[in-house]
Parts: sequence; C-alpha cells; structure tokens
Amino acid sequence: MMILSRLNRMTYATRSQLQEACGLGAVRNANRILARLEDDGLLKSVRWHQKIYGLTKEGRYLLDDDYSPTSARDYIEHTLLTNEAYLSLEMPEVWRTEQKMSYRSKKGKVVFTPDANCVYEGRKTFIEVDRYQRMSVNREKVATYSELQSLYRKNGKLPPVVKFYGINPTRVDRIRRMMSDANVEGTAELIS
Repeated sequence: MMILSRLNRMTYATRSQLQEACGLGAVRNANRILARLEDDGLLKSVRWHQKIYGLTKEGRYLLDDDYSPTSARDYIEHTLLTNEAYLSLEMPEVWRTEQKMSYRSKKGKVVFTPDANCVYEGRKTFIEVDRYQRMSVNREKVATYSELQSLYRKNGKLPPVVKFYGINPTRVDRIRRMMSDANVEGTAELIS
C-alpha cells in the first residue's frame, strides 16, 4: 500500500524513482514488486526510454482517489522532472503539485501555479521545473516571485524560497541571473 500511496503522490514515476522513494532495494527486487502490482491490475506502465508507472483506476480506488491524470507525453515528462525535485529535497512530508496560489498586490489579485510547493527546512518553498518553455514565461514567474517575496519582507515576514530546476545548463544559468537581478531568494539547479 505504501508504494501505491507514494506513486499517487508522484502521479507517474520511473522504477528508479520508486526504488528511491519506497526503499525497494536492488533493481531485480524492485522490478519483481512492480511487475506483481502490475499483474494485480493496480499499476499500469508505458515504456519510453525506461518503464514509467502510474496507478490504474483500481489502484486509485484502493486509495479512495478519483483523480485521473492526463497521459500526455509532455505532462508525464514534466511530472518525472518534478519527481526528481521531490527526491532531491528528501521527499518533504507536505508536497503539493500544480496548486493555485494567490496574493494581493497594488495591481490586484495575482494568481500563480507553481509546479509544486512544500515546506523544506522549515520554510515555504515553491518549485518550478523548466524543460523547454519560453524564457519569457520564466521571466514572468521570476517577476511574480520577486513581488511576492517583497510583500513578505515589507510585512516583516520570512519570504518563501523559490527553487528552479532545469535540464539545460545554459537555461539554468539564465534563470539564476534573472533571479539575482530580481532579488529573488532561492536557487536554480540542474536536474537529471
């Protein structure tokens, strides 16, 4: 049941991600366990560069979850990168993906949707994953986080941290510079 609930939190995952997240041991043992769950009709998989697992309708039913995620390739690839961020942050207890957030500014209500948010090392943390989106989108995100952090500071509160993860070193460097120029507290890191 632990594997199902962890996969439910991750939406889609590779065998290696599930191995790390669930402590499944060696590759052979992990493959055996996942194959059994697949045979039992609780997991489904698709093979691209490696097998990618998701819960079936029956698997979600056992967890009393009726959410059915899209199976679009871009969404799955984005989810796998978000999982890498989740694992690199040592699987925070509170981890929410694609949750709408908002704050009030001089311009009115600002609504934004981070790829994930969590509490990491005692601080609210927003996670953004950059694969190949336009840099103008990243610039808008950085501006939003700059304004949000500024509002926190004005109110004497500790602002949330922003962590960008990307797969291209040049893009990660550009995001890092954007964050520095906008005085955004956080990091931009490469992720596999």
